[in-house]
Amino acid sequence: MHHEGFDESQLVYLQDYGIPGTNFYWANRYRLGVSDETLQAAGLHDERVRVHEHIIPSLLDAQAAFAEKGDELFIKEGFRPNAVYELAYRLRVESHGQADADRLFNLECRPHANGMSVDVTLRRLGEEVWFRKAEDETDGCMVGFYADATDTLGRAYYNRQHYLIETMQRYNFRLGEKMEYWHFDWRPHRPRNYPL
Repeated sequence: MHHEGFDESQLVYLQDYGIPGTNFYWANRYRLGVSDETLQAAGLHDERVRVHEHIIPSLLDAQAAFAEKGDELFIKEGFRPNAVYELAYRLRVESHGQADADRLFNLECRPHANGMSVDVTLRRLGEEVWFRKAEDETDGCMVGFYADATDTLGRAYYNRQHYLIETMQRYNFRLGEKMEYWHFDWRPHRPRNYPL
């Protein structure tokens, strides 16, 4: 998919702005069974995260807001080339089935392909903060899954997801169409889409 007006020369590296992150697919390539050469041929050349230059001020503002609470914003993915979309989708279909892959991947509009979408998490004291139970798999990735949780851990995950989303929305980001708690599209002129 081609995004009108997008040019890869508009992409910048997060590290150049002091925003930590690592590309998810590069960082997990061996676990996923993908060689360096395959990812490089698809357009990912190393672990550094690239995003569109226009979203840097909003990311820096969000980073500062999280830091005030003792958290570190950590970007797990930004720009994703179209060839990586195809590869990642195929790998997810092979490992979890097409229905699960379709819940997570938006192949129609490919929001990461213009560099204005990010997948985020938080770190505290150098350790990643957890937002879901591993055994909840894809369901736990979806906003609202823990809304009715009565157990302590489920409530904690709900509150953490809420905090993450609310903070990102204050700085021109909104949840993506798939409604994963970690995926944010930079849309400064569109209204918030959370709470649901």
